[in-house]
Amino acid sequence: MNNEEPAMNDIDLEGDDAPDASQLPSVEEVRMSQSLAPDPNETKRRRKKCAIYAAVLIAIVLISTIIGVSVSKSKARSSGGSTSNAQNIGPTPSAPAPSPPQSAPAPTVPEMSNAEREKAGRAFLMTTGVSLEDDLTDSSTPQHKALKWITKQDTLRVPIPSNPDDLGTSKARKFVQRYALATFYYATEGDNWFYPFSFLSGKDECEWYEIHSEGEEVYFWGAHCEGGTDEGAVSQIWLPNNDMAGTIPQELEQFTNLRVFALEYNLNVTGTLPDAFHSMKDLSVIVLSNNMIEGKLPSSMRKLENLEFLAVDDNNMEGNLNHIRELETLKFVYLEDNFFSETLSDDTFSNWPKLKQLDLSDNDFDGTVPASLLNHDHITVLDLHDNSLSGPIPDIPSKKGHKLQFLA
Repeated sequence: MNNEEPAMNDIDLEGDDAPDASQLPSVEEVRMSQSLAPDPNETKRRRKKCAIYAAVLIAIVLISTIIGVSVSKSKARSSGGSTSNAQNIGPTPSAPAPSPPQSAPAPTVPEMSNAEREKAGRAFLMTTGVSLEDDLTDSSTPQHKALKWITKQDTLRVPIPSNPDDLGTSKARKFVQRYALATFYYATEGDNWFYPFSFLSGKDECEWYEIHSEGEEVYFWGAHCEGGTDEGAVSQIWLPNNDMAGTIPQELEQFTNLRVFALEYNLNVTGTLPDAFHSMKDLSVIVLSNNMIEGKLPSSMRKLENLEFLAVDDNNMEGNLNHIRELETLKFVYLEDNFFSETLSDDTFSNWPKLKQLDLSDNDFDGTVPASLLNHDHITVLDLHDNSLSGPIPDIPSKKGHKLQFLA
């Protein structure tokens, strides 16, 4: 994109900054006041009192012992027993108290074998519709490789849900999103990535990322979650310029909490965009620039009610804008250097009231230059060159507050 791009930090990707521990107050030194020192006379009185208590206690013990022995001798004589045997003089030992009943240990669930884990995982993924049966059984597919990894090779040994009704639970979500990320890894030839970002490691999948900083800005490259590792759901997949290839799998649809999906400058990501966006209501950023993606914008993009940033420039995509035409939240749209085609008119962009930058250059659009774009309240960049547009260019308004800065 040759035009002025918005900084990604305009998009709120992370929460509030953590407090700085260096700002916490230091601990004050506590000194004992002289007035709190013990009184020497009081200490002597307490020691004398303790000595008296100890003497009384020893006397009580001695008296009790003598009385006990005398009573035992009297009982022995009255019963006719011999007193010549010293072993019979002492009191009869009492029986030991019975031990409290021990509760039976809770039954342990036997650990499933790898083969059992694979069978259970395949059944769950099939019955819940996460993946297709053919993909799970074909050993050459990313889905089969991901299933084999998570059930047999993954050192984290995540529990495998057995009931399809568990799909919405945290246990099932952790299994499914870890499997989906593994599928994504294999589908985009993860073994050849420039940087692995801890994918397929023994870490929790919410830790499959690295921190990148530019000045005061901090970014999370890889897979990042909101909510921590226990309950966290993947909210960002950002893998720029990482030598990725292959295709984007349908399992992308499992990341229903996704807010950022960015794979720019990987050059060799091919295939079509999966129709996987129907449940991603929080998705606000899609950046797939400079790849080799083909086909049309999927129909499920109609559901992206919070999408603000769409960049699929420098690919091999085609078709029209029907599936994004009604997205009123769009602010930045970069579709240049593709094969999109449509007859443009004033109605084409009437539902993009927040639009700030639009680049449709180097496509196959025809029609006329929409006057509505030149009169737009917020647009600063408009690039329509290298299309098949005809007719005069509408007058550019000179009204106060007009923000258009770049026109091509």
